[in-house]
Amino acid sequence: MQPPPVSRVSEIRRSSIARRLVKWLAYGVGGLIGLVVLILLAVIFWPDAPPPEDGEMIPVFTEGGGPNNPLVEFVKNAPNAVGVGLLSEEAKELRVGSEPELREHLKRNENLLNAWDKLVQSDRDSWRWRLQDSALVSRPLEFEGWQKLQDVCNLDRCRIVLLVRDGRLSEAAEKALALIASGEALFHAEGDGMDFLVSSTVKSIGVSCMEEVLIASRNDGMVLTDLQAKMSRLEGDCLSATKHMLQVEYLTTKKILNNWDEYLAAGLKRRRIRSAKWLIDVNRSLNIYIEFQRPLLVSASKDTSTLSKAAIRHNYARREWRPYPARFLSLNFFGDHTAHDRAGSLNLVVDRGIRGQFWSTAMPVIIALRRHELEKGKLPVDLEKLVPEYLPKVPLDPYDGAPLRWNLEKKRLYSVCSNGKDDGGDFGRPMMARFEFGDLGLFYLWGEEYKAYHRKLYAPLNELLRRR
Repeated sequence: MQPPPVSRVSEIRRSSIARRLVKWLAYGVGGLIGLVVLILLAVIFWPDAPPPEDGEMIPVFTEGGGPNNPLVEFVKNAPNAVGVGLLSEEAKELRVGSEPELREHLKRNENLLNAWDKLVQSDRDSWRWRLQDSALVSRPLEFEGWQKLQDVCNLDRCRIVLLVRDGRLSEAAEKALALIASGEALFHAEGDGMDFLVSSTVKSIGVSCMEEVLIASRNDGMVLTDLQAKMSRLEGDCLSATKHMLQVEYLTTKKILNNWDEYLAAGLKRRRIRSAKWLIDVNRSLNIYIEFQRPLLVSASKDTSTLSKAAIRHNYARREWRPYPARFLSLNFFGDHTAHDRAGSLNLVVDRGIRGQFWSTAMPVIIALRRHELEKGKLPVDLEKLVPEYLPKVPLDPYDGAPLRWNLEKKRLYSVCSNGKDDGGDFGRPMMARFEFGDLGLFYLWGEEYKAYHRKLYAPLNELLRRR
């Protein structure tokens, strides 16, 4: 019998190898499908953790304005700002020479400003939200409401700057004080993190307006004394409001996790997504969120310097949370990431609240420094020289609990800010600092450095281009 030719043998071998490959490929695909099915079954039927002990995380709400809340009425019924896109760049930045355009812009938005004036004159205690009655994921201020508040505050700033340039300082001062007080009222309105950020924006606009009034007051000691007394009365404690905000954020997160179908549908802009809740373990996700938030909440019961340090640690903890690829192997992947993302901005919101307290504390000190210079002919070497004639005591830095710093050489009043390190008043712009870097402070408003900054801030754009 003749043996098969070599080509035939090779063909048989190749066919056998191919059959084996197909068989093992089928085994591999089947095993992979089985593994996926097992993972899905584990995700669906894996028992959730027991409910967390969250008694201290639940906020206690005080009675607000209810259906007659004037802030809610303003957000819902006041007209939106018009004509913002028609403004030139010089008008948007309130540059000198754009006054006619700014007056026309104010006239176009007269109804909005009237509604704002009515809100400012109302009882600010009635601005508090009734969040316990709010629907899922609904915040007291939706995006349109936040934008409306920011627009009207920018309009008010425009109005105050024009009043100052017209020499109507008393009226400008009252409106600037009302802006600061409104920011403080929003801060204590028992809202969530986004409402906190809006309140900080309103307050910072009011402080910048007060700077304009103070610069124009020049050498009028009586006016400065009166403004210092009024500013001192606006100082507020940020700790209680911050603690309540953290509790509200936890309550909102809990509602989101318990109604994750609706939350996911809202994110994907769909009416409803059925049977998506099995993707997360509510209690396990809440435990992750509490792990991030509880140190902040405990620190908010102590003092602002402890809270500031806790915010820094919170930021580092989130960065180091579950390195890749371990986080993708979690059976509660979606719940873990929802909790992680919800805790994401808490440190920045807390820091913004502490900065607001610094602004309220620092402005009366700046005025006291000016009064000392007018009466003594020079600025003091340190802030202790202001006590007790111009200040009852030197205010404390909210970031480290030490007295506020004064650099006579640079003519800067400053705080060590989030990093807790005294950099000698090293900051680029007043009231601005990067989180964890540099100091936070104010220029002395009657010094040469601030005068140059102010001229550059409001100089016509064509003049700035010519200088370059």
